Amino acid sequence: MSLTPISKTEYGSYLRNSTSSMRKFVTKLDRKGAILPVLLLEATVTGGRTYQAYKRDGFVEARERVTEESLGAVFWLFGATMAGKLFDKLGQKFLSIPENMPDVGVDSARSPFKNYIAKMAGKIKHSPEYLANFAVGKTIASIITACLFIGYVVPKVNQGITKHIFGKMNKKDPNHEKAPDPYKNKLTLKDARAIFSAKGISINAVENFKGQHKNTTQSGNVSQPSFKGNADAMLRIVQNFEENDVWKLLGTDVGTVSGRTINARNNDERVEIVFRDVASIPFYCFTMPAIVAFMNKKDSFKGLNTKLNPMSAMEVHNNMVEKMAAAGYKEMSVEQFRKLALGDDKNFNKLYEKIFPKQAEAEPKKLFGIFNRKPEKVYRTITLEEFNNIINTNAKDLENPDLIKELAQKMSGLQSEKLNPKTKAFEKILTESQVEDVLKGGWARDPEFMKNVLNNIFEDKLIDINNPKSVAKKTNPLSNPYKYISMNDIEANRAKVLGYVEAIAKDAESKKSNVTFESMLKMNKRNMNKNGIFMALAMGVSALFLSTIIPKIQYYITFLRTGKNSFPGTENLEQSK
Repeated sequence: MSLTPISKTEYGSYLRNSTSSMRKFVTKLDRKGAILPVLLLEATVTGGRTYQAYKRDGFVEARERVTEESLGAVFWLFGATMAGKLFDKLGQKFLSIPENMPDVGVDSARSPFKNYIAKMAGKIKHSPEYLANFAVGKTIASIITACLFIGYVVPKVNQGITKHIFGKMNKKDPNHEKAPDPYKNKLTLKDARAIFSAKGISINAVENFKGQHKNTTQSGNVSQPSFKGNADAMLRIVQNFEENDVWKLLGTDVGTVSGRTINARNNDERVEIVFRDVASIPFYCFTMPAIVAFMNKKDSFKGLNTKLNPMSAMEVHNNMVEKMAAAGYKEMSVEQFRKLALGDDKNFNKLYEKIFPKQAEAEPKKLFGIFNRKPEKVYRTITLEEFNNIINTNAKDLENPDLIKELAQKMSGLQSEKLNPKTKAFEKILTESQVEDVLKGGWARDPEFMKNVLNNIFEDKLIDINNPKSVAKKTNPLSNPYKYISMNDIEANRAKVLGYVEAIAKDAESKKSNVTFESMLKMNKRNMNKNGIFMALAMGVSALFLSTIIPKIQYYITFLRTGKNSFPGTENLEQSK
């Protein structure tokens, strides 16, 4: 007996709105390698460190902090990218490097660089090794350029401005009425304005407050074809820097710490810089995802409900509601929901043993022997043609072998065709997990649905290698032959989608109730709220350490070393007076 589909007027109120600005914002914070949380964090850090500097030593140190943090942040966040684009332009103009070069990552399912070389055979002037070397050199040069600016240019500019301020004070009339009060323990913003606006000002006042201030005590402000020269391995590293902004930041950090340390004005300032910059790296690059992962683990659903970003969770939720309504259900038992949404495990096992009888005794019990294997751990693949041949041989007496092949055809659209190095032909492929999804079935494993969700996660713009100057538009990143998305990332996000659906079932199971539109809506709201809370907590902890705790410890180290609670950067300037 078939059920009558439910009209949208009955279930429409349970659908979630894709235009929610908060949902979009939290999702952007969650993207792998996203620079937005680092950008927001840096704004907090600049303000916090400037405030802490002003509390310790007034305007002079605060001015240096806001200059260094602001200029440094621009080049730290965007310098490597901007330099990379500049080197691309120079390479195109002087070295005949093609425009719209593809991504250079490679794994068992994707090799966009090799696809590009095959498609452009006879149209490009250089060998694959030459282009690979350019990509490597460009990336290294971009990071070095950003490091030089942050580590060498910014400190010199900063120190030059401070010297200018002290020089300007030296030349002023000691008796000017706008001179800083000699009994103050730090130079205020008001005093600083007087320095630049007065026709005469006393350096004696500054010397007096410096002498007084430095004697105070601490107050508590505390199997692909390989290129020559191991280029494959280098290209993998390059891809990490190109696709992940956090890698860029981490790479830039190394040179930044070195440059700032070398350009420190004395050993006390050098110690402060090394401690501050090294202690800051984990909180910029690793602490936030680690805290979010910890909170997911401690969550009652162990991350099943919360690991998926809010926009993707909305897509999954709306799809489950619409599928239930189309099947005529307002509510379903947990067992029934799992079977229809996540597939039939029992049927899968039967199909597996029938279609792949030789694999029944293999360990692990996966589709093992039919996949290409490499020495390193990879996701195994099979060509669509090989898969269909196996179905024709071992499953021809099944009721629906054509349906299996049809699903496999659609599932192969979740990645680009792969170049066969022997035949030089491009072949449709399936990954191990995709074969599992084809055989299990289920709403959440549907290839069109999974493609839509994953494409939105890995949003991309079109690269037209034949028309580099064409206007870029959004495209299907999964099937883009010149886009690299690692199988690790795809598999991780696939697991999050399936995990979210499983969380719906577990929620109903724990309450000994059925799955309903209302229960699914509550789970989706929970996903949004928990993601926002986890991210806010992660950013709050990082911001607290970067803006306040690390500077206080930094200042305390200087106090222990020198007995002074003052900015060591101007020590040499004071001694020279």
